[in-house]
Amino acid sequence: MFSNFILNYLNYLLYLNRSKKVTDLPTVKNITSQMFMIITG
Repeated sequence: MFSNFILNYLNYLLYLNRSKKVTDLPTVKNITSQMFMIITG
């Protein structure tokens, strides 16, 4: 479900924040833009 996708995305952000994986930030930006595209349709 879509809500599960959002929860997984937030958990992924928390994981990045804990591990301080700065190299994954472009991936986060890509996922964020894709998520907004899905939300706005």
